[in-house]
Parts: sequence; C-alpha cells; structure tokens
Amino acid sequence: MIGFLAFFSAFYLYVWLRYDLRQLYDVHALFPAFLKGRAFFEPFALYPGGPAEYAAAFLAQSCYRPWASALVLTGMAAALTLLTRAFWRAAGGGRDSTVPYVSAVLVLMAHGRFACYFAELTSLLVAGGGAAAYASLRRVRPELRLAVFVLSAPLVHYVAGGADLLYALLCGMLEILVSGQRLLGLFCLLWAEVVPYVAATYVFGVERLDSYARLLPYQRDTDQALHPWLLALYLYFPLAVLIACWRTSRQLSVLPAEGADAGGKSGKPRPDSRLRHRLRSGAQHPLLQRLFCAALAAAAVWGAFDRTAATRYRIDWEAHRHQWAAVLADVAPLPAKAYTFSIAHNLNRALYETGQLPSRMFAYPQDLDTLLIGLEPRIGTTHVVRMGAYFQAGDLDLQMGLVNEADHWAHEALGRYGPRPVILMRLARVSLARGQSAAARVFLRALTKDLFWGRRAARLLQRLEQDPLLSRDSGLRRIRALMLGREAGDLWVSLEKRCRDLLARNPHNRMAFEYLMAYYLSQRDLKHFAANLSRLKDIRYAGIPRHYEEAVLIYEAGSGDRADLGGREVSARTTASFEGFVGTYNQFIRLGPASAQQALRETHGDTYFFYYYLGGLGAIK
Repeated sequence: MIGFLAFFSAFYLYVWLRYDLRQLYDVHALFPAFLKGRAFFEPFALYPGGPAEYAAAFLAQSCYRPWASALVLTGMAAALTLLTRAFWRAAGGGRDSTVPYVSAVLVLMAHGRFACYFAELTSLLVAGGGAAAYASLRRVRPELRLAVFVLSAPLVHYVAGGADLLYALLCGMLEILVSGQRLLGLFCLLWAEVVPYVAATYVFGVERLDSYARLLPYQRDTDQALHPWLLALYLYFPLAVLIACWRTSRQLSVLPAEGADAGGKSGKPRPDSRLRHRLRSGAQHPLLQRLFCAALAAAAVWGAFDRTAATRYRIDWEAHRHQWAAVLADVAPLPAKAYTFSIAHNLNRALYETGQLPSRMFAYPQDLDTLLIGLEPRIGTTHVVRMGAYFQAGDLDLQMGLVNEADHWAHEALGRYGPRPVILMRLARVSLARGQSAAARVFLRALTKDLFWGRRAARLLQRLEQDPLLSRDSGLRRIRALMLGREAGDLWVSLEKRCRDLLARNPHNRMAFEYLMAYYLSQRDLKHFAANLSRLKDIRYAGIPRHYEEAVLIYEAGSGDRADLGGREVSARTTASFEGFVGTYNQFIRLGPASAQQALRETHGDTYFFYYYLGGLGAIK
C-alpha cells in the first residue's frame, strides 16, 4: 500500500507540474463540451457508449483547474492499475509485482501526445471494472456465471460502447485459461458479437459499425494522435492475463532436483554454477527489480513526451488568451521546419497586436495561407477548412470587423464541436455587435449551465438588463465602428477583397490595412502594394515601417517609378541596407541561390529583400 501511494503521489505531481491541461480545455478541437441539465444529457442516452461519453465530458471539465485535472487523471490511472492487479491475481500471477503499474505508465505516455482521451479511458474503466467483477465470481457455479454474463454484456455495451468487446474477451480468457470452462469462454466471445448487432439493428437504430467500434482505438471519432497508446492500453488487460497464466504454468512445471546436473545426476555444484546463482539472486532482488522498472518507466514517459505538440498547444493557448508577447517568445527559437500553419498564423497575429507586423514579419518564415488560417490552398475551386481553424479565423474576422463571417465560423464550430464555452461566448458577442440583444441572451442562458463559465454568463445577463447592447463595452464599440454595413455573400472571398472592403468602410482600420499590405508583400505584388501606400496617412505611423521601406526600394529599383509616400522619405539606414544586400547578392548569385542565401542570411535574413529575392527563411508545413 505504501508503494502504491508513493507511486501515485509522484504521478500526481508529475502531471500537475509537467502538463498544463488548461490548454486542452481552451484550444483542443476534440475536447468535449459539457452543460448542466437534462437537455444536454438526453442525446447521450440514445446510443451505445453515450453514458460513458457523458461521464467523460464531465470529468474532462476538470482541465479548467490544473490541480483538479491532475487529480482526475491520477485517479483514472490508479483505477486502471488496480484493475490490472485484479486480473493479474485472478490469473494466478501472485501478489507482489510491478506488472499492474504498466497501465499507469501507458496513461502518461499517451498523455505525452497532448491528446484528449477521457472518453476512451472511461469506457476502458467500465469494461475493465465489469470484467473484474465477473472474475470475482470464479467460485460460483458456471451456470450462474453464464446468466450473469448474458445479462451484463448488454449493459456494458450500452454504457461503454464497443469496449464491451474487451469485456467479453477478458471474461472468455478467464473462463478458458483460469477456470478451464472452454465452452463458456467461447460463448462469451460469441455473445460479444451478437450484442452490438442486436443493439444497432433493433434497439438504438444506429450504424452497426458505430455500435461495434465506438470508443475503441481507431474508430473515426478518436484523436488520431492517440491510436497506438489507446491500443496498448486496451490490449494490456488481456496481455496481463496471458503473462500471469504463462508464469503460473512455468512455476508448476517439473524442475530438476537441487544439486542435479544437466543429465539428472546429483553432484556438487560447479564454481561457475555458484556464480550464476549469485548473479541471478541479485537480479531477482525486489528492490533492484523495482528500481530498474522505475528507471525504465521514466525513460519511456520522457521519450513519449511530444515537445512539438506541447509547443504548438502552448502557442495556440497563449494566442487564445491574447498573450501576444508570450507567443513571440515561444516562436522565436523554433526552426522553420517546426512551423505549422497555426503557429505562423498566431505569430503574425502576435506581430500585429504588438505593432511589429510591418517591420518584423519577414524575420520569420512566411506563407501566404497563414495570414488567413481557415482556408487550405485551393484544390480546383474547392476550399477545405483546417481542423480547429474555426476559433482562429473567427477571432481574426471579428477583430477586423467582419461580423457576419465571424458568426459563420462560430456556428460551424458549434455544429462540429458542440456548446463549448468559448463558442457560446463568441456567438453572444457577435450578436451584441449586431445589436441583437435577444439572440445574445439565448447563448448566454445556455452558457449559464457551464460548470465554470456559468457565473460569468449570469453577470453578463444582469448587465444586459440595464444596458441591452453593452454600449460601454470598449471592445464592442471598436467592432461596431469597423464592421461593414453589408458583407460579401461569398464566404471564400480573398483576404485582399476583405481588407479592401473594410478600408472602404473605415480608412482607419489598421488591422485591415496591415493585413492587406502583408498580403501584397507575401505575393510579391509590389504594384498593388505601392498603389496603397497613400493610405499611410490614415493610419498615422510615426515613420514608414521597415518592411514597407524595403519594398519601396525594390519597387522603385525595378519599375523606375517613384512611390507616393505622402512627402515621407525612406530612411538612410534602410537605403544603406539595400545597397549592401544588392552588392553581396550580385557577388554570390552567380554561384547559385543557395550560395546567396548562405552569404546573406546572417546580415539580411530578417529583411524583405531576402524574402523577395531568395524566398525567405523556409517553407511552412
């Protein structure tokens, strides 16, 4: 017991200090929503696996508080360990073993991928708990065990979905390998194939494949990153039974008498036999075994921790919380190959929010599609929306003033991910920006049923009683000043058209201007870039931003025309930088672009010159 408590105390501290599960709560696309009330529960009661998913959604809300989520995860891992121990002992594996703790180690390894797996773990606990209860009936008559299994299998299937297959497998293995009841064991395995079919066809009216596979590894709704670890967790229960049975059979096998040689003749043990015995005795010392297993487990957990995923989720979470300085700090050390569309989009947004987009954008790897995160590059005339992009695209559109498109993204996210609190709050704010106070109340009343956002929504409802449009809210006032009277009917209009329409409505829309100029610079479209330089007077910069100066010099050198800077001049420092770039470029470009890149990366790698002539700092995945 002391070892068990010590292990899971260390487990709890590791999860609490190593992982920040708030990131899953706020930004993970597959994180489950949960609301209080019967209306939210009723759909979960209408299909196999629904009750487990409902319970998992409730437990997942603990991620809002890191200490609570660490406690829930530790409890689930401890329960899996106890269940593994029950199967181990039922199969004759003995009392003192580190085998059951492998389940907890697998939980940590799975969580190292920063994936959301509460539903799968809950269904595994239900199936494993049912099988452990069945194992406790081994002294009961086979006829009674048969009746118990026939009645319990449909219940396990209803609660845990496809995990009832694991329940039947464990019951069948215990009957065949431990109790010696082969016919009963085979019936358990066959009955597990009948129950999902009957449930799908005659009871719930769901797809048969969904009835068999829901909440199992590799089913279509499972997080792709979890597949190998979920499979290992699901298979470890039966594997523990097999190992225990093999160990028992080996111990019961006939061994040579003590002191007998290989031929069965007695004699004094040879000196080398004594040495082997001492080495074997030392290797079998319980303390040494546990230390070795602990070191092996620590190495496995450390190796399974996905630092790339951790960085990506941390950056997404910081952007969600508008912690822009933190986003820039986390992105700065990343190599170009580590960039994703989401990271690059959050980077550009952070540069804008900190006033650095026109002067530091090309100090980082860039791609045109990252400016508008929601769209994949065109495939013919088809656009595909990236997973999880609804939150980021909607936030960008709302801040720009594209309220109708922000509303569209929020409703798409609501349909795909359920009533997540951030989605309900977004819909409420969009409704208020439009002046639709009644619609905002609908979303806020739904949000009052959230476990953690409920009080915030209730306070907003009270404010709406006194001020129906929240006219004193500075954020809403800003959006109303920027929003278009009528937006384009085609959602898939280009970033260029969006920004131009917004600037026609309000020439002082700084975000629309900077994203428009970033679009032209990314496209190397200096003709349209130069045509919009006259808008600088509307934005009221203290001087010309550095990348704009660099683009002006390239434009004037290439076209021979003078850019309209409204009486402003390119700084002498930027002019000298351009002259130095051109000199080195002409010297090395004859040796090939790679040679020119190598020669100029250190001195001019953060300039628009480098991006325009040499392709920038790298491609984005």
